[in-house]
Amino acid sequence: MAKELVVYRHKSSFLLRLVVYALIAAAIVACDAKNVEKEPEQQLVVTNAFMYALPPGKTVGAVYLTLENKTGRTHILNYVHSPIASKVEVHRNIYENGMMQMRHVPHLTLDPKAKLVFEPGGYHLMVFDIEKPLKENDQFELNLEFEGGHYLMTQVDVRSHK
Repeated sequence: MAKELVVYRHKSSFLLRLVVYALIAAAIVACDAKNVEKEPEQQLVVTNAFMYALPPGKTVGAVYLTLENKTGRTHILNYVHSPIASKVEVHRNIYENGMMQMRHVPHLTLDPKAKLVFEPGGYHLMVFDIEKPLKENDQFELNLEFEGGHYLMTQVDVRSHK
């Protein structure tokens, strides 16, 4: 009978260890779930994304928006793309040698807690080879890819020039 008691204690300590391991695993999963909610791409916010409607026959346009980094770390925008165009590039207008010039910006650095307004005469997104005419009240998807594999998708509203 003493042997049965030892076997019973063995089973209960095994079950106790199993329960403790299961609770630890559940706690780890819960912590990971909280971290997923705080992913940096969810703290990068695009607002007020729009493009003016294009005149007939034009296939190049500019997107304006506000990009905000609510995180405490720097993010680098590497690529922008849209299903409506062959290419989207970040551009910046600068005044150089007495002339206003537009320059391609291959990688845009967004500092912690910074807000960058893409507007006429400054930063903007050039959209090339737009596949179909865009008119007022249309919308299209724009995807931003940041260093580290973070993605952000937004909708761009097409507005009239009024």
